[in-house]
Amino acid sequence: MALHARCVIDPRAAKVETWEATVNAMQLGSALFAVTSASEGTIQCRIDRKARALQAIGPLSSADAGNWLTAFWLAVICRLQGVLYPPINLFYHFVLKDEAGFSPALEEALKLHQMYWTMTEERRADVDGSIALGPLAIACLAYDGKLPIEVESEYLPKHLLQHSWLRVVPQSLVTRC
Repeated sequence: MALHARCVIDPRAAKVETWEATVNAMQLGSALFAVTSASEGTIQCRIDRKARALQAIGPLSSADAGNWLTAFWLAVICRLQGVLYPPINLFYHFVLKDEAGFSPALEEALKLHQMYWTMTEERRADVDGSIALGPLAIACLAYDGKLPIEVESEYLPKHLLQHSWLRVVPQSLVTRC
């Protein structure tokens, strides 16, 4: 990755070329998920200072969790809250205690989760898509922090969200190793 190479020769990121490498890496990561989230048409992206029309290609194995996380970190570094990925946008609203923005962000995260996990027959059969783990975790933080949760979804198991099970299972049994 050009960004890593730039940071080796410019460890403080004092040169504009390092910033440009960061932005380009973020744009490429964003483009990867944009073109793999659609199966037809073109996707408008800006990469390396140029507007580009990229062909939608549908699911690819390279659009995986590791690359998603890298794209997310780069969006945060570039301070692009408007294009943060759904669970992170949700976390952003939680941190700000944004009651008006939290539920719409949660709804969007769940919509995109459903879209991803129902895009192919293989994904539809994968039990990993049965709950939206990241959005659920952030919704649990919001619930515990008294932010109103105005969204119900099969991807947000109610009793996990509302920690109803704590009334049945003693907290002393719910510990890490």
